[in-house]
Amino acid sequence: MAAIGGMNTPVSYQELTTTPDGAGGTTGTWATKFTFMAEVKPMSGYRRLEYSQIIKGNPYQITTHYRTDISAKGRLIVNGTEIAIHSVVNVGMQNKVIEIIGNDGA
Repeated sequence: MAAIGGMNTPVSYQELTTTPDGAGGTTGTWATKFTFMAEVKPMSGYRRLEYSQIIKGNPYQITTHYRTDISAKGRLIVNGTEIAIHSVVNVGMQNKVIEIIGNDGA
């Protein structure tokens, strides 16, 4: 688990919002819902190999304070890089820290 002091990277959480396009369909736009501080680490070694079998691109582990408003329906923006969310885990089921696994789609 990451040290709380390591959460020094600003991360934006975005969700897709849709609006009617006037032709019977919809148009989607990503909207930032909030920004939070986190520790962002590219995965390496075995964990990278493990996750690269199920997701494309470069996998990341993002650790932050516990919150319930982040889900795989959204995406993260870290230093201009879009990261698709694959899982959000309440570490130790203690409601203190969450670990987000995602990839940059590269």
